[in-house]
Amino acid sequence: MYKLLISGDLNLAVVIHFGAFSSKETVSVARELLADSRYNKGYGVLQDLRRVKTANLHDTDRAFIEQSKKYFMPFMNTKIAILYDPDNPVNGVHDERRNRFEKGSPQPDHFQCYSLSKAAEFLGVGEQDLGLFIQRNFDSQE
Repeated sequence: MYKLLISGDLNLAVVIHFGAFSSKETVSVARELLADSRYNKGYGVLQDLRRVKTANLHDTDRAFIEQSKKYFMPFMNTKIAILYDPDNPVNGVHDERRNRFEKGSPQPDHFQCYSLSKAAEFLGVGEQDLGLFIQRNFDSQE
């Protein structure tokens, strides 16, 4: 599951994944972003995986990667910060998933980190502004 937030003030899209994570979500997010008139291709993207409880490697085979490339190509030059909870046991699954995707489609402008401050710095936004934006727009009870 995920929630997509877009901030014109921060020039940023924030994707908060929570609960059970599926690789198909990334395609859904890409399609939704490209269809949303609030999104500008110059925006950075924060992919927040801190609230993911379960994940698997389904839909990470070569065929899925090839089919999904058309959705990810518009984001090839987009700065994307991927935020993990350092204590989340699901991180290993995320790492393996990213390794599989990068073999088929390198992603040089992606930055993996374990703190909101590092993600904000990479994306060129204030940590406090980013934290407040997430807090105001995401109910942690979802």
